[in-house]
Amino acid sequence: MKPQKPTQNPEDPRFDPWWRDISIKFIFRRILPFMGKFIKTLAVSVLLAVVLLCVLFSFYDFAEQEKITGKIIARTTRTGLENLGIEDDFNTEEFHWPHLPVTFNYENCSRWQIKRIEKALEYIENRTEVLSFKRADSKEDILFVCSKERKNNGSTLAESLPSIYIGTKLYAPSTIMIYPSYYCINQRPIVEIHEVMHLFGLEHAPANDSKNIMNPYVTRCDAELSQQDIKKIREIYSRQIVTISKSKKEMQKI
Repeated sequence: MKPQKPTQNPEDPRFDPWWRDISIKFIFRRILPFMGKFIKTLAVSVLLAVVLLCVLFSFYDFAEQEKITGKIIARTTRTGLENLGIEDDFNTEEFHWPHLPVTFNYENCSRWQIKRIEKALEYIENRTEVLSFKRADSKEDILFVCSKERKNNGSTLAESLPSIYIGTKLYAPSTIMIYPSYYCINQRPIVEIHEVMHLFGLEHAPANDSKNIMNPYVTRCDAELSQQDIKKIREIYSRQIVTISKSKKEMQKI
């Protein structure tokens, strides 16, 4: 036999429903501390997710979908070297710049973009060991133009617009267009290097050669100039013609 349960009288304070007393205590002692821990955990998780996405985006995110270069347009300009007072310092049948260092300047570029351009030129100098660049305030050989507008919905990151002197194999003042992008931030400026090397005669590498900086797509931020391309550049720009005194005698320096 079990004892009979007392009848609850709503008027009797001894029989106050449990939820009237425990609800406030439950909120302050259970729910609020739990919500605090939940919010902290959520904030940390979101922060870690953002960092991870930034890292992935910098290296490979959508990389193979974006093309570095649009169509390369070779244009002819001017009429002849005699009237311009231009001398060719190199003995080669390949397209080339008539002198070193090649001068450059930039237009509408932010401080961050200028830093990437200069870093790209420094990389080229170190890797080729024969090319050199110098900043010029006017009459530059290469003008980097940084556009504020995206091209082809962002699928074109940059493009080279080389010019040549008519009837020669000498490059004339040319332009590199750089469009807004966020690839390889704080890493090797492969887009800028890629475009500069187009102005030294290098063509696109096969699309499946992901380690080659001349790949037409952004594949990896640690891509390099191939040994074959470096060899080609060295062969062209190591054959410098040296004029001795007032005579027209020329020596070929290999």
